[in-house]
Amino acid sequence: WWTIAPKCMIWLLIVLTMSSVSPRRGMRGKSGWHRRSSLCDIRRIAFKGKMEGRDLVMAAPIQVKRIDHITLVVKNLETSRKFYVDVLGMQQVDRPNFSFAGMWFQAGTTQIHLILEHPESGPARVFLPEECAISRTRHFAFEVDDAMAARDRLVELGVTIVAGPKNRPDGPTQLYVFDPDQNLVELYSY
Repeated sequence: WWTIAPKCMIWLLIVLTMSSVSPRRGMRGKSGWHRRSSLCDIRRIAFKGKMEGRDLVMAAPIQVKRIDHITLVVKNLETSRKFYVDVLGMQQVDRPNFSFAGMWFQAGTTQIHLILEHPESGPARVFLPEECAISRTRHFAFEVDDAMAARDRLVELGVTIVAGPKNRPDGPTQLYVFDPDQNLVELYSY
């Protein structure tokens, strides 16, 4: 019994916890007792145990693999398409037939999903107070081959660079531009 691997002991503790009976508020059966059977109950017990100084098992955290997409609400799909395709070089990709207007773009494995502003989407334009430091507010970043070459191309296209180019403390060169709806976009390279 005591030679079972530690993982088996953890699962045994979980099974024993799930099968034990204990009172639950608002859910009393005929006997006044209810069986614990949900994972939420196990997590609640584990957290409570930690809080009370007991060493109980906590379920492992979710492991995020990558960012799949970012969804942005926009005022004008065509204006935004020109920015993401003609300026940033993303590829427009097929989009499922949703009941609302939008477009999808891809660079590498990351996608930008645009939704045309409508009553259920919230407003398109992002408000940034003037006193905000550009690199310390909401933004998303794309790695590019050469940030300085990107700067030159942005100047050629008449796109305003709102911050940078500058060196980040961990090495890359970064610069910032706004998309047509004032979403802040960082472009960086190592």
